Amino acid sequence: MARFPAQRPAQPYLPTTPGFGVTDSGCGYTMVGRETFLEYEKHLGSAHNLAVDKSPSTKTFKFGNDAVLPALYEARIPICIRDITGNHYIQGFFKAALVEGA
Repeated sequence: MARFPAQRPAQPYLPTTPGFGVTDSGCGYTMVGRETFLEYEKHLGSAHNLAVDKSPSTKTFKFGNDAVLPALYEARIPICIRDITGNHYIQGFFKAALVEGA
């Protein structure tokens, strides 16, 4: 079994505010506000020459106050997780539904 060298904890780097994520263990699917997504999408294009794949979505999200938000569409967003030295470790994608709002 391969062993990885000891690493310091990775630091999260986000493009701009708002750019924040919230982990919700009660969620069954990832969602992101349209405003945050558009800023992140712009950053991916200008800084990394990466594009986001978009597709239609029929998902809806219900919140604790009984509000329901429909997904505008679904995005397949490229990600890269690196160690503190900047070396690539994992590249991939995650899917998120976009909803109206920040």
